[in-house]
Amino acid sequence: MAPRTAHWLVLACTSLTILGCPSDDGSDGEAYVYEDALDSLDPLVEPRFQHTATALPDGRVLVVGGTLATPSSMQLDSYVAEVAVWEGDAFVRGASLAEPRAGHTATALSDGRVVIVGGTTHVGAPSPAFGVEVWDPASESLSAPGSLDFNLVGHCAVATPEDRVLIIDDCESSGCTVASIDPDTGSYESLGGAPSHRYALDLDCAALPDGRVVLGGALDEATDEAAPALDIYDPSSQSFTSVDLPAAFGREATVAALASGDVLVIGDAAGVEPGGVGTLGVVYTASGEVRALTGEAGAINRAEHLVTPLSDGRALVSGGLVALSPELDDAPGVDLVDPAAGTVTPVPGSEVSFGTRDGHAGALYADGPALLIGGRVGMDRVATVHVFR
Repeated sequence: MAPRTAHWLVLACTSLTILGCPSDDGSDGEAYVYEDALDSLDPLVEPRFQHTATALPDGRVLVVGGTLATPSSMQLDSYVAEVAVWEGDAFVRGASLAEPRAGHTATALSDGRVVIVGGTTHVGAPSPAFGVEVWDPASESLSAPGSLDFNLVGHCAVATPEDRVLIIDDCESSGCTVASIDPDTGSYESLGGAPSHRYALDLDCAALPDGRVVLGGALDEATDEAAPALDIYDPSSQSFTSVDLPAAFGREATVAALASGDVLVIGDAAGVEPGGVGTLGVVYTASGEVRALTGEAGAINRAEHLVTPLSDGRALVSGGLVALSPELDDAPGVDLVDPAAGTVTPVPGSEVSFGTRDGHAGALYADGPALLIGGRVGMDRVATVHVFR
């Protein structure tokens, strides 16, 4: 794929702008009030699968990488060597990546830069992507300050209070790959620590306000079954602490930091059969409490799903598969998590308007409406964009 020259579209902010007009700091000065409605928007420039979407401080949304091709074309996936930016009512092409990649992480720092690490690339044949790339919203350009000497596929990444990127990968009870990446140099410092449980190859985690990191989807070392626990990593002591949960969430559980500072663990809930209701997730609060989330009628116990936190402390859970279903059925629609009420409820009409998909990405625009972007429907990559507002 030939690299493209970066170019940008400057949009006037008027009363006709679909999603509202952020101020210079990315907010409109007032708390966004959701209508709890899901709509379709104009599509991406091209389909993407296993890409990332990252909210920027100026209110825009950065989409990085992914794959394009459909397996039905009998061709290998074409990896996207570029970024795209949502400017308020459309995506525009941005800078070119040094190496195309998918399955990576793109972590926002407090100064607005986004650090891109890991995943796989496709130059001749699929292989790990070792380079560290940084997107700078001030210059609207990408830089490649350095490379790692180990591969990251299925890792998780969070920003630290010091504006570094903490990555965790390959977690067994004997230890994890833990490193702190310097975005200025691309170099890293290896850290230590061994959790009380093992974790799946596709690891998920989220940071608490004090810098500790919550890992979800704990597995029992002896049985490989879901364990009713989570592990919390403390970078300052390079150690893990185990926390008991009222229910077990398996290898396909998803972890996300909520606007409140609490952390959501949801999905692949053990014992919740397809079509059944029960404890679909938990919230681990910044003060150390554990609160169960009960699925109401129509909510789905999902696997391989996406969680998109909202600015009011709630979160969307979309797409993926029906956990524990014999045929791994696609999970339609979008569910809404309300930690204050302790509930998970379906978004009305989303089974039809959103349908089924996986490998999509989500982020907030201007600290308000949530964009659900791209993904795969069946075996086909799609360019669709939905907005929850």
